[in-house]
Amino acid sequence: MDIEAYFERIGYKNSVNKLDLATLTEVLQHQMRAVPFENLSMHCGEAMCLGLEATFDHIVRKKRGGWCLQVNHLLYWALTKMGFETTMLGGYVYITPVNKYSSEMVHLLVQVTISDRNYIVDSAYGSSYQMWEPLELTSGKDQPQVPAIFRLTEENGTWYLDQIRREQDVPNQEFVNSDLLEKSKYRKIYSFTLEPRTIEDFEYVNTYLQTSPASVFETMDIEAYFERIGYQSSRNKLDLEELTEILQHQIRAIPFENLNIHCGESMELNLEVIFDQVVRKKRGGWCLQVNHLLYWALTKMGFEATMLGGYVFNTPANKYSSGMIHLLVQVTLSGKDYIVDAGFGRSYQMWEPLELTSGKDQPQVPAVFRLTEENGTWYLDQIRREQYVPNQEFVNSDLLEKNKYRKIYSFTLEPRTIEDFESINTYLQTSPASLFTSKSFCSLQTLEGVHCLVGSTLTYRRFSYKDNIDLVEFKSLTEEEIEDVLKTIFGVSLERKLVPKHGDRFFTI
Repeated sequence: MDIEAYFERIGYKNSVNKLDLATLTEVLQHQMRAVPFENLSMHCGEAMCLGLEATFDHIVRKKRGGWCLQVNHLLYWALTKMGFETTMLGGYVYITPVNKYSSEMVHLLVQVTISDRNYIVDSAYGSSYQMWEPLELTSGKDQPQVPAIFRLTEENGTWYLDQIRREQDVPNQEFVNSDLLEKSKYRKIYSFTLEPRTIEDFEYVNTYLQTSPASVFETMDIEAYFERIGYQSSRNKLDLEELTEILQHQIRAIPFENLNIHCGESMELNLEVIFDQVVRKKRGGWCLQVNHLLYWALTKMGFEATMLGGYVFNTPANKYSSGMIHLLVQVTLSGKDYIVDAGFGRSYQMWEPLELTSGKDQPQVPAVFRLTEENGTWYLDQIRREQYVPNQEFVNSDLLEKNKYRKIYSFTLEPRTIEDFESINTYLQTSPASLFTSKSFCSLQTLEGVHCLVGSTLTYRRFSYKDNIDLVEFKSLTEEEIEDVLKTIFGVSLERKLVPKHGDRFFTI
């Protein structure tokens, strides 16, 4: 491994030959402008190797890039080879959606000591979080650089790297709400200690990051989503027929459910986590998850989609929720707007996109839907059929909808982002007053009706089994039967034990 070959790779000519801050800065800047921060090997079916020889061959000879465990390993070697006093350190990356630092040491960085003064050097965080100059290891000092202002803070032996960012202008309005945009002006990046590390300390996490479905480096593939919902696109047209196909395939493949709560797990909003849960693990989710996934898929396909927020009608209180607790999607096709929602479930679930037109009855298989607009607020209502329950034991079940005309939710056309739902996502899965902590449920549409499991009660509603009448069948299940029903009817296999719950909160099927 030749240091001159490394210099040639990064386009650096070492004429000064001084081990000072200027030289250190030059090497850092040359490397980050020549060696990409990338994970493409993973998505070419190749491994991301930690061995220095393999890293040198990959980056220097083959002129590729790598992630932090590779490019900062190479930088550490080069600086050491030049004669700098270097130490390899390990960092814990800040995870914005869960508001905490990673539990595992997933980042490699380098400390360099020059004339008894310590600096942090990192050429492998990439994007707009990348430092352009070494950072002086001083607590609380703002260090302005071209990308942003960086700040290191020390607390009880742990150092925290944060970034103060500028405003950003996105001229292409199509991407103003892109999930790729950083929304925070003050951004936590990672934490670390000054404990010296070796490359062997990163072997486990290097394997995890490139193999775990939960890793941010694992791709979210639209083809995997299509496979999950059983959709084969032969038309490839961004029209109403294609939109309807996607909606119907999703609601018949992905259950509307809250089982994580009753298995001692959380309901996450992060798109990568949702993709892993719903697509890879073949689970379902509630509206904030399944409609987030639907929004991503439609956007990925090229549809003009907007995330909206809804206020669900509370029948016992005869009013809409005070908090925005429902996520839905607006899609624009040739200047005409539609509402698409794959996450309300049960017999209230739309089977086709609803034209955003006020006062128009829109008949569908489950019921007649009607949208009405008043002073900028839209209201979704449903005109339902009569229902027949053959099992007399359940004729007066609290799960049965008693109203023929049913208010569902209200919404405005104000664009939302997933961050707008973070507080309510926490509330709905933790508050004793929440319907979702009161009842465990799972709902899946079929070609003729809808299956629902609430607590230990299984129902199947067949729409229009007779003229203007729905058939609703009930069955009480044992604990063993619940597990079997989840697998055979809903396609759900749980990793943890479910504790079925049928509390007193109002919930109808």
